[in-house]
Amino acid sequence: MLTRLLTPMVTLGLVTLLGASAAMPAAGAYADEAGAALGERLAAIRQFEARFTQTVFGARGEVLQNAEGRLAIERPWRFRWEVDAPYPQLIVTVSGPDGERIYIHDPDLDQVTIRSLDDSLSGTPAMILAGDPDQIAIQFEVSRRDTDGGELFELTPRDVRSLYDRLHLIFGAEHLERIEILDSFGQMTQVSFSDVTLNEPIDPARFSFEIPAGAEVIDDVGDAAIH
Repeated sequence: MLTRLLTPMVTLGLVTLLGASAAMPAAGAYADEAGAALGERLAAIRQFEARFTQTVFGARGEVLQNAEGRLAIERPWRFRWEVDAPYPQLIVTVSGPDGERIYIHDPDLDQVTIRSLDDSLSGTPAMILAGDPDQIAIQFEVSRRDTDGGELFELTPRDVRSLYDRLHLIFGAEHLERIEILDSFGQMTQVSFSDVTLNEPIDPARFSFEIPAGAEVIDDVGDAAIH
């Protein structure tokens, strides 16, 4: 279930800042230099694979949740977010004749949820990770500061209904190292990446899904035949 752990829709509102397949907009398309710099960072990434660790901190800094797993992203709009522990879960985008769908599989619940990509990801970190960089300046205010060996971009949603207050993208010298999501309750979700592989071909089969026989299907879009 989406409420068991923050998922790409929340923290990527989690997986999912890599840009779309379309050409990057000119720097003038961004409101400021920070947005342009972030756009350049994202434009350089076509595929992204990594292991992740996800930790949710309370307002006092206490650890509320931990999770770990694997992530694969390929522009445009392809991602696979697979939690290994503590609760196995798979979230994957699948292409079909009616557009992109998101399949969410909770093996221990024997349950599959199907959602529309557009409805699930609009205005979320996942839109940044796997979507169109041209939307960043439209949906977020962007600021930038240097860090030891890299840079941090802070994104503030323009939509007051957003599930989070701020989003931090921390880049090292070579790749995206960490994402931090801060909400209005003072909690922070931190996702750190390791064993990163950039711009290497990803097996297309990783962006497909077959509904297990006998699984309960919650079909929010009415096309469960797509898999």
